[in-house]
Amino acid sequence: LKSIRMIRHLFVRSNVIEDVLVSLFQANGSYYFPLEHFSICKYALNARGFEAIIPFLTSRGELDCLSLENCEIGDDVAGAIGVVLDQTCIDNIDLNDNQISARGLSNLFSGKNSIKLRSLNLQENSIGKAEVDEIARFLSKEGVALQWIAIGKIRLIFGDYFDPD
Repeated sequence: LKSIRMIRHLFVRSNVIEDVLVSLFQANGSYYFPLEHFSICKYALNARGFEAIIPFLTSRGELDCLSLENCEIGDDVAGAIGVVLDQTCIDNIDLNDNQISARGLSNLFSGKNSIKLRSLNLQENSIGKAEVDEIARFLSKEGVALQWIAIGKIRLIFGDYFDPD
């Protein structure tokens, strides 16, 4: 992937094994193309697989969309997304249909660029009181740019209308 210069959208679908992700994205250098949208869907993504793509995701310092829908993501990967948010601004994160708890949300929201998120999809995660409390803590931070959040069947829109779909 290091020699490719023009990837804007990269979609990885089911049936990709973790070793393939590690081989594709293990970086000993930098990536120099204008990636805007990175999506993995219907793939059991664990921390090792996600850590392999961190250098790739952080290579530009910004990303329009990170979509990890239906990837069986738990708190460990949510925490690793927080690490990515320390180095990269991401406008939209789709974590629909995963297994993220309050601890994972806390780690996700700890990334210094998390306040720059414009949309966050948490539909089909087990959202209870502890998770709602964590989301409320995040929303109470100074300078949060979030305009759209989906929790369960509810979509909350703040300020000007924005819908990432």
